Amino acid sequence: MPRSHELGHRFVVPLTESRASPQRGGLPETRREKRGWPFTEAFREHAHWLGQSRTFPRISIVTPSYNQARFLEQTLQSVLRQDYPNLEYVVMDGGSSDGSLEIIRNYSPWLNHWTSAPDQGQSDAINQGFALSSGDILGWVNSDDFLAPATLFKVADAFAAASEVGAVVGIGHKIDPLGRPFYSPLPNTINSQSLLGWCDGNNFMQPACFFSRTAWKAAGPLRTDLDYCMDLALWFRMATEFEFKILPETFAFINTHGEAKTIQRRREMFAETALLIATQSGGWQHAKRLLFRTLQQSHRPQRDFPRRAWSKLRTLLQSKGAT
Repeated sequence: MPRSHELGHRFVVPLTESRASPQRGGLPETRREKRGWPFTEAFREHAHWLGQSRTFPRISIVTPSYNQARFLEQTLQSVLRQDYPNLEYVVMDGGSSDGSLEIIRNYSPWLNHWTSAPDQGQSDAINQGFALSSGDILGWVNSDDFLAPATLFKVADAFAAASEVGAVVGIGHKIDPLGRPFYSPLPNTINSQSLLGWCDGNNFMQPACFFSRTAWKAAGPLRTDLDYCMDLALWFRMATEFEFKILPETFAFINTHGEAKTIQRRREMFAETALLIATQSGGWQHAKRLLFRTLQQSHRPQRDFPRRAWSKLRTLLQSKGAT
């Protein structure tokens, strides 16, 4: 088990080339009564892939974590129980105080790297994680999301079949507290024009998207000045240079809960997304419709609308000549 270096309130485990296998060593016992994938439902499909004579590309997964202990173990188990033979797993915790650190320590033998230290937010944590990684294929899974069985094998197959693509997108299911899917978007096409309708149904779930390191180097890192739509900003940049391959396969699940910032501050999220879309070629009308729709959802839009969003909007209107 790697030793952590304690520096005040900072805990760092150095990057390692090897980690314990969840098949060989067995993952820790879960803390709560859990049923189904990834806790009690075994993934047995890996024999189909492991029986093949081939080289598996390294896939690097980063999990940004901050005070989401009640979901974190599900996330970790879902990534590790993929049993993917060339997985690099990095967990970047922002200094959690809710028991997340104890969970991460418990899983540390199966992690290539983990850190618990204050950061500049979700985007900063993900950027740091990818900077530490070495995989050919990258993706991030937030600490309240989890992967479906066989996802990483399917992603590796998709890139092997079409090496020219920059990203592979599958189905991500938003699920309620009982685990029931209620929103499972998958667009027919993904390009810089289709992304303008992100809030009109032309969207996909972030943990169901994986991309090449080449695409990340060209389009990354994530913008740290965005609080909600940093993933969409990345997709816009990737789509200008790379093809997105779409697979009608379940890749991920997204837990819906009241503590999620996209639930607590939905109007801010839509406002920021509108501002981002307005900066894209051909995006002005899409952005106006989204912003007006957001305002109409409130009885007192000017009083309640976030001051920061109004400030950004005024600046944008001035730059556009209020057209």
